[in-house]
Parts: sequence; structure tokens; C-alpha cells
Amino acid sequence: MLERKGVRVALLITAGFEDLPYIGTQQRPHLFQLAIPEPELLHVQTIGVQERLAADGTVLQALSPAEIACIVHLIDADAIAISLLHAYRNPVHEQQLADALHAAGYRYVSASQTLSPNIKLLARTQTALVNAYLAPSSKTICSGSRPAFLGRCPETTSFWS
Repeated sequence: MLERKGVRVALLITAGFEDLPYIGTQQRPHLFQLAIPEPELLHVQTIGVQERLAADGTVLQALSPAEIACIVHLIDADAIAISLLHAYRNPVHEQQLADALHAAGYRYVSASQTLSPNIKLLARTQTALVNAYLAPSSKTICSGSRPAFLGRCPETTSFWS
């Protein structure tokens, strides 16, 4: 990750929150710094997903099959990170997207609620992005080291599960 040798990642996030990884927490080491450096993002593509869950997990706006098909068609990346608002309460939309992406042939899909089922959307998003960014290269490293691990290297590698 330090060498920036991860794969091209697409972020699927609830519509209206597409800038969340860019905005972040606005914490910086020098509070009154005038020239604020641009954040280095791990993803190359962001797609806003037209869906919405209430804070208690009830579906306010369902994720339609047409929306899922459109999203699958739009993706231009090697790995996908999915992070939807309130998915820690109800993972139905993240699971629908992950299932559709796996069916479309994407091997590396990181759903935030499976990696980090907590309330904070930014933390879940960052976790899913890091996992999606590193999973393919860790799979390559892990598969090359499989004999040394006597077959204990998992098929799907998640750093944060």
C-alpha cells in the first residue's frame, strides 16, 4: 500500500455520499495550514447507488434490478468496494450488489458490512477500499506462498475480517 501498487478500485456508495472518502474527517496535523494537500484516494471510480436505508435498517428506497444492472455495466475497475449507508443494520442492498458483481465475473468484491459492521460510514468505506485495493495482490503473494503455509492460506483473503 505504501508503494501504491494496488489494483484499480471502484467504490459503490450511497448516492449523495460520493465525496465522503475525499472529504474524510477534515483532521490534519497543522490546523491553520492554508495550503491543504489533496488526499490520495485508493479508488479510481465512484458510483452513487440509488438506495436508502433508515437508521434502523428499514428500506426507504429499494435497490432495483435495473439500478444493479446499470451499476454492473458502468464499472471499469479490477476490484470493487461497496459501502452503503446503514448497511451495518441491514446488509440487504450490499449483499444484492455483491451477488450481482460476483455473477458478472468480478472476483474481488469487498462489502463494508462484512468487513467492519459498525455504525461509522467513513470507517467502513475506508476499510472496504483498503481491502479491495490490496486483496488481489495479497492473493498473488499468498498463492505463491501456499506450500510454505501447508495449504492454510484462505481462498478469499480479507485483511479486516
